Amino acid sequence: GVILMEILTGKSAGDIVSGNTGAVDLTDWVRLLATEGRAVDCFDSALLPADGEREPPKGMDDVLAITLKC
Repeated sequence: GVILMEILTGKSAGDIVSGNTGAVDLTDWVRLLATEGRAVDCFDSALLPADGEREPPKGMDDVLAITLKC
């Protein structure tokens, strides 16, 4: 699960991510964004369409849901 999360976010599990709630680890950051309905904000921009569309490619949300269950 964590390895998939690293692939989706482009960040290492050991990274500390700064956010509105202070510094949190990668898994907590992704969970927070997902519960706030902002999961697209955690995806690595290299995985998103180059046309500026914020909608992630089909299946990315499903993979993210799997990572959050692990």
